[in-house]
Amino acid sequence: FEFSIKNGEIEHIEPVFTPVEPVSITPETNVFVSRLKIGMTCKTQDVDIRYTLDGSEPTIQSTLYRKPFVINNTSIVQARAFRKETKTMPNTMSATHASYVSMATFKKQEMQKAVSIRKNLLENGLTYKYFEGNWKHMFLFMAQMQPKKEGLGENLLDIQHRETEKPFGFVYSGYLNAPANGVYTFYCPEEYLRTDVDAGYELQVYLNNELWTPSNKVHSQGTWSVALEKGYHKLEVRYIDYRGDISKIKVLTKTYEISFDRTGDVKGSDRRNFPDTLIERNFTWDGITPAIQISGPSLEKQSIPATLLYRKVRQIVAGSAVCRK
Repeated sequence: FEFSIKNGEIEHIEPVFTPVEPVSITPETNVFVSRLKIGMTCKTQDVDIRYTLDGSEPTIQSTLYRKPFVINNTSIVQARAFRKETKTMPNTMSATHASYVSMATFKKQEMQKAVSIRKNLLENGLTYKYFEGNWKHMFLFMAQMQPKKEGLGENLLDIQHRETEKPFGFVYSGYLNAPANGVYTFYCPEEYLRTDVDAGYELQVYLNNELWTPSNKVHSQGTWSVALEKGYHKLEVRYIDYRGDISKIKVLTKTYEISFDRTGDVKGSDRRNFPDTLIERNFTWDGITPAIQISGPSLEKQSIPATLLYRKVRQIVAGSAVCRK
């Protein structure tokens, strides 16, 4: 409680609340085809959730959320939780009476058409091109570079064919088979989003020649959603691992033992320099390969399974491999 004392008497007693938790807006997917059901929750008890759909911030007079509702067009949903006893807009930024504003943008999108290709011309797996050299050059000019070798792989981001501990890159190409019409969500690897660690690699994903753009918003952070027609869609993934260029950061520290006399001054004769201690700190992700996850119609969130990846069937002609047209 907060209170004041006047003439020895306590007055103006007011309760002090912990901050109201932000509103959680669902679903996490921020793309839809025809209509989408929106839900809202708040971890703080005894609050009213109010929301807007016109881009304005919610106030105490905004629409009261009672149950999930449906949107049919692209919408910016903003929501805020107010303690039930709050009757006017709080004049404080402490969030003790009203949460900070939560926002989610949901985009209506037409389904991308599947590629017209006969199934008997495809087989499971991807093709790959392998590169070595300056990682920045690979990142900027990989499409114009000559690969060191090419081959076939079964899984996405399979690096078993690498030939160096120095920077290297792969381009994986093929098709993603969408098993049903609907919205598919791709999840960016966690270490790629973190600000306290260097992922140690660059990653680019192209679907139907469109570069993915993972959301940087609180809602749907690190995800990219796209509406796909059932069937095969062109997929290309570029992976450049530059951890071979990074050394551990070594911090050299000296440890001292210091004693003080009765006046608080340092006793110079008691100061002893201990042997230097070498501390190694690694700020680079130490995983093997990242995992790109996917979810969609009847597809639980998981690493992109090999069963959804296809490439054109290759025939052996005069000792060389060629793709069937």
